Amino acid sequence: MSRCRISSDGERLGGCLEKLAVDHHRAASARHSCPRSLTKVIAALLAFACSAHALAECKVEKYAELPVMMHDRQPIIEGTINGARATFVADSGAFFSMLWSDRIERFKLLFRNKAESIPMYGSSGSVSAHRTTVDDFTLRGFGSGVVHKVQFLVVGDSVDGTDGVIGQNIIGRADTEFDLANGVIRLFHTTGCENYSLAYWHGTAPVSEMRIQPLSDLHQHILGTATLNGREIRVLLDTGASNSALTLRAAKQAGFDPAKAERSFPAVTSPMGGRETELWFERFEVLDLGGEKIRNVLLQVNDFPDVDEFDMLLGVDFFLSHRIYVSGSQHKLYFTYNGGPVFDLREPHAIGTSGSAGAPVAAAAPAAMSEPSGDAAEYARRGAAADTRGDRATAMADFDAAIRLNPSDAESFYRRGTVKWENHDNAGARADFDQALKLRPDVPEWLTARGMLLLDLGDDAGATADFDALVRVTPAKENPDLTVADIYESHGRYEQAVSRVSRWIDTHGGDPKLPQAQNSRCWFRAQWGKELDQALADCNAALKGRPTDGAALDSRGLVWLRLGKYDNSIADYKAALRVQPKQPTSLYGLALAQIRSGNTIDGNKKMLEALATDSTVAERFKKFGVTP
Repeated sequence: MSRCRISSDGERLGGCLEKLAVDHHRAASARHSCPRSLTKVIAALLAFACSAHALAECKVEKYAELPVMMHDRQPIIEGTINGARATFVADSGAFFSMLWSDRIERFKLLFRNKAESIPMYGSSGSVSAHRTTVDDFTLRGFGSGVVHKVQFLVVGDSVDGTDGVIGQNIIGRADTEFDLANGVIRLFHTTGCENYSLAYWHGTAPVSEMRIQPLSDLHQHILGTATLNGREIRVLLDTGASNSALTLRAAKQAGFDPAKAERSFPAVTSPMGGRETELWFERFEVLDLGGEKIRNVLLQVNDFPDVDEFDMLLGVDFFLSHRIYVSGSQHKLYFTYNGGPVFDLREPHAIGTSGSAGAPVAAAAPAAMSEPSGDAAEYARRGAAADTRGDRATAMADFDAAIRLNPSDAESFYRRGTVKWENHDNAGARADFDQALKLRPDVPEWLTARGMLLLDLGDDAGATADFDALVRVTPAKENPDLTVADIYESHGRYEQAVSRVSRWIDTHGGDPKLPQAQNSRCWFRAQWGKELDQALADCNAALKGRPTDGAALDSRGLVWLRLGKYDNSIADYKAALRVQPKQPTSLYGLALAQIRSGNTIDGNKKMLEALATDSTVAERFKKFGVTP
């Protein structure tokens, strides 16, 4: 009788693939033929049925298992560049791995070529990129060896604290399993498995399958097909996208009318040279993804610029709600449903919306989640994934387990604190933040969070101390005072916001960001309703040489409104709307200025337009004392 075998040089597992036609009883009997001592190991690696027939035909080698920690809706993996720790976004939508331009000096790297233009989804067509070579590169979970002379593209600047992106040239070279809900990406080599299902974990849960475009060096993107309202669409699976989204073109073909959308708002499509575009939310009758049908599905619709290759992005929300195996040799996806909403629309701009996409009707029995091995880090990763999905109960339980197993795990204290804060347990959140910062006192993100919590608790002195510490530990080039000013503004502490941004302006006379800072101070004072003459001077300075700056025109429109100069206010708001036609504050401010000037008919129409764009805009104006 053949046995499952695992080699020591890559956990090669032969004969453990369950053919779709195999009866469950035969599969169970075959599993029992494996040596008892290997049972747990095999179950943890690849829980396939063992048989002599399968042994002869199908071999699977797992050659990497990358630990993934979800952070700000991005899957983060760790490695080293020339011996220095580095963090990356695991991005299945990136055809090549990238480093951010502002990290080149940090890692003592050199540009290897002249800038070239490369296409980038969500940007204005393409972005400028250099190339660089990393002499010594490692990726956690990718084996213990150091890889030499690894090529990276160099683009943009970091906006999320990471050092770059690991793309398909590394994580898409063979078969890839995305198990983000359990905090891991696995990489496999397979031979002889053409007639076998590779969703080895599924148990009794339904397995969906989707054909994908053949992967090659020239075509690295994971592109499949689905149907929306019965019409075929092309889907791109992209772990680098924080939300799934439908293109405007495909939405219109499925019957979408932007004028009748539930709501819309402006947004920047990409941090790397992206343009501002419009987003909508709309419900569609049925989305069929490989046999997994979701009815009355609420989808985000994006006006992506110059995109012809796909009709829909399946982002990290889809990856968190599914376990996915990408088979390059079969040109096929296998995936099972984890439970919960498929598409996560919990964004600040979507607060107050009624519901999100529910469970697929074809997946009434979600696949069972893997049981953690008892490792604190594994519980922490799973907790972070659960929190990102909005499953706070699971997140709390997993962080509790991580802390119990490793009481020195500062990050789990911090992350559990954020879950408690989301659950309105402010006292519990403060205790966890205090413990996290006791263990690691100089983490900027944690100081920021505790400072904001202390503002909520009315502890202004404690918040000030945390924000001062944040400024001390953050590099000056990242402009922490401006970050703190924005925090104070978001809490309605306009005087403190003005003070912080003034401190920055006083020491950055020739900085390119100076007009933005002047506009911020104008906006803070306009909301505050005080120092309006100084606010006007700030807005005028921000607009000097930039007369079509929509944000500064919007700010000055509010200043004029506060001063009772309604004609000036109307002129500025109209100018701002020529730049950003759907800006809610400009629409609402124009409505107020028109009503106060006596033009109630146009004012009321504009107010309805503003509220249709953003139902919260009236409440925002009310908070700083400006009402009809």
